[in-house]
Amino acid sequence: MDLLAQARALVAAGRLREAGAALSQILRAQPQNAGAMQLLAVVQFQTGFQKDALKLIERAVSIDPANGEAWANLGLMRHVLGDDESALEALTRAIAADPKNAEAYKNRAFILQSREEHGAAISDLEEALSLGLTDSATYFFLGNSYAEIERHEMAIPAFRKALELDPDHADAWNNLGNSLVALEQFEEAVAALNKAAKYLKTRTIAHQNLASALYQLGRPDEALALVDQVLTWDPSFAKARELRATLLPELEQTERLAKALADAPEVGSEMTEARAALARSLQAQGKWRLAVDSLRAAKEPALQVLEAMTLPVIFESADMPKEALDHMEWKLAALAGKDMRIDNPDTEIGVTPFHLPYFGVSDRPYLDVLADVISKSCPNLQFTCSHTPRRSGRIRVGVVSALLNWHTVYFVFGPLIERLDRERFEIVFLQLGKSDAYTKRIVAAADKHVIVSGGLSQAQRTIAGEELDILVYPEIGMHVQTYYHAMSRLAPVQVTTWGHPMSSGSPVVDHYISARHLEREGAQAEYREKLALLDNLGMYFEPPAKPEKVSRADLGLPEGKRLYGCMQSAYKFHPDYDRVLSSILEQDDQGILVLPEPARPNFKQILKSRWAVSYPLVAEQALWVPPMALERFLGMLQLCDALLAPIQFGGGRSSFEAFGVGAPVVTHKGEFLKSRITYAAYAQMGMLDLVAESEEQYIHLALRLAKDRDWQRLMRREVQTRSDRIYRTSTAVAEVNDFLESIAPG
Repeated sequence: MDLLAQARALVAAGRLREAGAALSQILRAQPQNAGAMQLLAVVQFQTGFQKDALKLIERAVSIDPANGEAWANLGLMRHVLGDDESALEALTRAIAADPKNAEAYKNRAFILQSREEHGAAISDLEEALSLGLTDSATYFFLGNSYAEIERHEMAIPAFRKALELDPDHADAWNNLGNSLVALEQFEEAVAALNKAAKYLKTRTIAHQNLASALYQLGRPDEALALVDQVLTWDPSFAKARELRATLLPELEQTERLAKALADAPEVGSEMTEARAALARSLQAQGKWRLAVDSLRAAKEPALQVLEAMTLPVIFESADMPKEALDHMEWKLAALAGKDMRIDNPDTEIGVTPFHLPYFGVSDRPYLDVLADVISKSCPNLQFTCSHTPRRSGRIRVGVVSALLNWHTVYFVFGPLIERLDRERFEIVFLQLGKSDAYTKRIVAAADKHVIVSGGLSQAQRTIAGEELDILVYPEIGMHVQTYYHAMSRLAPVQVTTWGHPMSSGSPVVDHYISARHLEREGAQAEYREKLALLDNLGMYFEPPAKPEKVSRADLGLPEGKRLYGCMQSAYKFHPDYDRVLSSILEQDDQGILVLPEPARPNFKQILKSRWAVSYPLVAEQALWVPPMALERFLGMLQLCDALLAPIQFGGGRSSFEAFGVGAPVVTHKGEFLKSRITYAAYAQMGMLDLVAESEEQYIHLALRLAKDRDWQRLMRREVQTRSDRIYRTSTAVAEVNDFLESIAPG
């Protein structure tokens, strides 16, 4: 064995002093031996002579620029010394010199991860695996990058492989559990996080993650006990405080949380997060007045804006809608003249005005002021893209969304996006949020897929960096990130549509794609954006699945009664709609109101209590059905004698699916888009028999549909026959193509 080989063996055995002596002997005889030089640099670096080592290895690569091993070690040294930019350059030179250096790919990926460049890191890690570097750490790093860009379905097998190779890898158990939580596989998540907590003893993050999983699994008492334990180890742990702020009001312990907040005034930013979490939790539970009260004394700008945006999720009483809107208007007026600063509204405020459309009034007066207050307060939102539009080639169109997955936004708009004209447009899918089989359809149809990760500023740079001509938001208002992103100029032309049926309020969203039947005369007044009215609904909706054949007995529905189905979310039941439902039941002593069980059990109790005060017949005659698979749900719709779309915020996807199985829906031709979607579908079908223009007519149509069997059969045949006019509408795709081309800059 030659002396250099002996030195390598000594380094591998950790006998660094002897290795250094052997390498020095080589260099005395061969001063230009780059191999010995770079290995001696490694020995020096490991024994604490880092500056000397760096100079020596830099000399080695200058002598032999093709020495991939030297470049790779230089990259590691620079990384350890905090110079990642130069480290990446060195590792890239190492790979160029030796494209089969799997360790260099892995090490470069690790640095890319630290810079949140996860797409590039994934590419390097997969290359390292293909070159045979199948160790636990490589799989672990790969899982981390996939998890960071919310590709949890890819992260999970990577973490599992890491654990197969190293079953005691505590961080892999922890991160596997987090990815399982993200995909709502809570049982498996708890098992994985229990393993992590066992290995990590008193490390707070593992126990905090386990507590979060237990909460989402429906075990809040266990979650709270674990959070309390975490906070004995680290009283200032922000995430644990935030989870406790969620758990305590849910477990009816709001007094305890208020005391905890009062007892820890010294932890400023963390207590702000805890107060925000408390308010959001109370709001989500339907405890609006408590949520607002928890914020009234707040001096922090983000909490003051959160107070203005905190609206009832469900109305406890007939006077609550006016009370809430008056409070919002008053608070926004007070904030409009204030000089405030909010750095990251998506996390500090953490909500959108999602619930505003359910009040049944004009949204714009509130949305414009709200957007102006937030935009003025947040310098980060004043970001403006710097690129100029393309002058030739295809128009570059970006679609940004967190809801192009198993969600109504996908089912209404996803298939249309997949069919946009690729000869005219280059489609870039900018994905926020989780991925599933439906997301993969968008990915497959797009020309480019970009994961948008990181905080607000990083996301802005990512989206603007694509140098789009047009940026399309399928919805604004349903998801926190898209709501705040839409307040910045990320493309020369920015467009939204009716994924959530309200104006964005943003001064930098240019166009709102709607349809002539969705809007009343003069509807431009409802939009800050320029309103575009298509002839079609601007969607490509697939016909519904084949319904399951079920009987009333199968579903626990009574025989010999007329069933009025209103299969809508609890927050669509405005107090003004109560009198309509009551009037229907008063005029049909055989009528039963069929409603879906709310996701939160207390919402059902809130509705029943409200009805018991003013319209007891509704409370008495309501029958609640549990959640069920789509095919079974469609079969149930066929059993109802009349389906009802609420008046203040009507049906959308639910109506499109009902029509395809021959289940007619009574609807109201309202003043605003949110109340006109079912009407617009009927108009496109050329059938207005079940469209009311007043409450009295609505009640009449509901009663006739349920009682008049011949007319009911006729309506069933008509909707099933005509519903093909709202499904797979290629004319709608053509209209959207033409509109996007018409607004392209340049």
